[in-house]
Amino acid sequence: MSPSSSAVPHEACHLLAELPSDLEQVKKRARAFYPGEDETTAEHDFRALSMLALSYHADPKGLASVYRAMATIPGIEAVQTQDGLNRPAIGIHLPGERDLLLLNAQTSQYAGEGSLDSPAGFIVTARAAAAVVDEKGRRS
Repeated sequence: MSPSSSAVPHEACHLLAELPSDLEQVKKRARAFYPGEDETTAEHDFRALSMLALSYHADPKGLASVYRAMATIPGIEAVQTQDGLNRPAIGIHLPGERDLLLLNAQTSQYAGEGSLDSPAGFIVTARAAAAVVDEKGRRS
């Protein structure tokens, strides 16, 4: 789920703030923002929407639209697991895929990535904290 676009974080946040309520349009805009090759539509939708879910500081309404659109991907599954810091997490994956997009079970914010190959999710990455930076070395 690594970024395949040179999109600047604020551009993704801007896109999230302007997402429509139509879930097919949400998926269409996500695919256009994160173009892909050699993927099924479901794989492209999942990757593009997952990339938007990683955005920080995400517009709450836009993020909710991303999750609703993700739920319309055929066969998408969610499992209860833990992130790399042993916090309760929701792992989301496509059928037949082992990799998980991890969301914090309390906040629904991106929590990291994991795998179904371990009961608690073999963690590849975990987000411990996030902050908005207004200039190099300073946090707001």
